[in-house]
Amino acid sequence: MLNLYIAVAMFTGAALLGIFIYSRWFKKNDAPKMVIYAHGIFAITGLVFLFAQMMRQPDNYPQISAIFFPIAAVGGLYLFYRNQLKKKYPVGVATVHMLLAVIGYATLLIYVFG
Repeated sequence: MLNLYIAVAMFTGAALLGIFIYSRWFKKNDAPKMVIYAHGIFAITGLVFLFAQMMRQPDNYPQISAIFFPIAAVGGLYLFYRNQLKKKYPVGVATVHMLLAVIGYATLLIYVFG
């Protein structure tokens, strides 16, 4: 279970930074690069610990989170790529990315604490 507690902590950090990034983009402002990088690092670390739980206990892991977080990660990589090219902020893609991550996060919290 320690892996899942660490995953919750990492995804919480990613969520807080993601809310900040989204609010900046929604207002058509840039988000600081370090915040974007930190968001990705927290999210990837959360995924690593989630997958570690899957590998250690294949019968005891949050399956819904394990589906939604990687899909959200693909959207996040696309957003990161566009940001690196200094292209317009795709707020619609960011919204879908956020909703997928929220579903993954909520189901993870329910699994761990519910």
